[in-house]
Amino acid sequence: MSLSALMAFGLFLGMEHALDADHVVAVSTIISESRSLIRSLLIGIVWGIGHTATLLVVGLFFLFFGITPSP
Repeated sequence: MSLSALMAFGLFLGMEHALDADHVVAVSTIISESRSLIRSLLIGIVWGIGHTATLLVVGLFFLFFGITPSP
């Protein structure tokens, strides 16, 4: 599998996760507490950075220890 296909698949799975009903409700609840567009945008950015950081840490863990996730 090529790197671009793998990245496209990851993007697809990420979008599917982001659009799950429970995820949309959680984010919209947090954002609706703020009346400011800028503050809501910053909350969304921090939320995204948190998800990305988690994936990065887990991915580095797998790479460092040579672990191959299996189904």
